[in-house]
Amino acid sequence: MKLRVFLIMLLLALLACLPALAEDTTAFLAFTNQDGSQSYWGYDDAAGVRGKTSNITGDGTYTVSVTFDQPIKDIYFSQIIIRNADNVWPNSTLEVLSVKIDRIPVSFSQGITMSGDDGSTVLSLWDPWFQGIDYNYSPRAFDGNLNRDARVLKMEDFLGAKRIEVKFRFSTGSAQAATSSAAVTPVPSDAPLAILAFTNKSETQFYWGTDSGISTGVTAPITGDGLYTISANFTVPIKEIYFSEILIKNCEKKWPKSTIQITSIKMDGRKINFAKGFTCSTDGNDTIMSLWDPWFTGINRKYNPRSYDGNLSGARRVLQKNDFMNVSSIEIQFYFSTGE
Repeated sequence: MKLRVFLIMLLLALLACLPALAEDTTAFLAFTNQDGSQSYWGYDDAAGVRGKTSNITGDGTYTVSVTFDQPIKDIYFSQIIIRNADNVWPNSTLEVLSVKIDRIPVSFSQGITMSGDDGSTVLSLWDPWFQGIDYNYSPRAFDGNLNRDARVLKMEDFLGAKRIEVKFRFSTGSAQAATSSAAVTPVPSDAPLAILAFTNKSETQFYWGTDSGISTGVTAPITGDGLYTISANFTVPIKEIYFSEILIKNCEKKWPKSTIQITSIKMDGRKINFAKGFTCSTDGNDTIMSLWDPWFTGINRKYNPRSYDGNLSGARRVLQKNDFMNVSSIEIQFYFSTGE
């Protein structure tokens, strides 16, 4: 009899620990336009739309997306919604890691995590309401900073797009959980370093990641998937070029499947057009993407070439030689993927 009572009490104790697991904590990218003709609510139950959801099980990195057959003409609102997450993890937060519109990475703000009326946790991508902080919805942020727009994107980011994808880091907000790797963990000293490398033939103009009387620049420690910006600035305009590349030191062995996808190039502050490049490594240690050089006129398979979209067709040197002439400043923004 005593054994039976003990087993019943043990079962009740275990059940008391499990209600959170019984909740549906699916994350999805909600969207609707003004008249509801284009909408997605986490289920593939409407014509012309499909989505990718993620089952939130705890701290970790997740991806959600929505794809429409027709381009988005207008927007009423869009959010990341996690069903019942506030019931299960009332202090949870979302940190946006990347946003892709039609598979192209775009700039974004961090936004603010809030509670939904139905026990869900939400992060506004865009809406006409949450321009500021509404304390009725338990606002919180992964880094503790509430002094920003609650919305991640701008209305125009959606217009004309067919596919939106958001990768985010979810934190349960427990005492043991790190709310943000960037906030609590310093950049590792051995992080691969991205440089906008440049040299002319006589080496009177060059930049290799260290400022000098000839040149200065911005480098970027690579800590994982995300958008990065690098630059090189010269005291006198460029008159000739030997080669230039995005160079990520000591990256190839750490992330051998990594890829670089350029999202913008500015010459003297002006955006210019560029070709689809390819990622490779000539020494098995550094990861590179050629901007211009006299060698990479085609794809050399021995250098492990790859592309962010898996398609090397049409990939080549990113710029033309003349793009560099008489330029003093080069800035490149790119999306880095570890390939993992």
